[in-house]
Order: sequence, then C-alpha cells, then structure tokens
Amino acid sequence: MSSLGAIILILATLLAAVFVIMWVTKIANAQRDAIITGVQQGVPLSAKHRWLIFSNDWIAAKYSMAGLSLILGFSYMRLGQGASGADVELVAFLCAGFAAFSALFLLVLGTSDLIFCVSALRQTKQD
Repeated sequence: MSSLGAIILILATLLAAVFVIMWVTKIANAQRDAIITGVQQGVPLSAKHRWLIFSNDWIAAKYSMAGLSLILGFSYMRLGQGASGADVELVAFLCAGFAAFSALFLLVLGTSDLIFCVSALRQTKQD
C-alpha cells in the first residue's frame, strides 16, 4: 500500500470512530437524562428501572467509548511503529495521541457523570 493510501485509511478509521463515539455519546446522554429526571420519552420511571438503566446501559455505553479510543490509539501506535514512511508514521502517531487524549477525556467525563448519576439515584431511594 502506498503512503498516501495508508494515510487515507488511518484518517478514515479515525473519522469513522469519531462518528461512532458521537452517536454513542448521544445515546448515553439520553440515558443519563432519563436516570437523572426519572422520565424517558414522557414516561415516568421507577427508581428500580432507573438503577437498571444506569447499571446495564449507561455504564456500558459511557465507558465503551473510552475503550474504543484506547484500542484505536494502540492500533495507531502499532501502525506507526511498522510504517514504511515517515509521513505515515507521523500521521499514525498524531492519531494515536488524539485517541489517547480522547480516551482520557471520556474517562474523566464518564467518572464525573457516574458520580452525579449515583448521587441522583441515591436521592431517589431516600425520597
């Protein structure tokens, strides 16, 4: 594969990953809003159902995005290490850095949302 082809492939996978992460973020945020407000699509949710959404859906959605970013970052690092040209190596390492930063950002935001959701869910048990 030519250097240009490898660069295009690397950037295409990064672009696809960005769209997947944005899509899953939208889903996770809708789930978070349902957990916090206790309403999903206009239907009130019981505290038990809110805990179920939190533990089975929201946590998986939120942290799978960070996992995807870590896997991509590792893959880009491996591509950069085995690259035949300096330009492919540079693009691969830049994408690996972007993926690593994205994973860190998603973990920090996920943890702050996690704390907020647990706090809101504990208050519903007290009410």
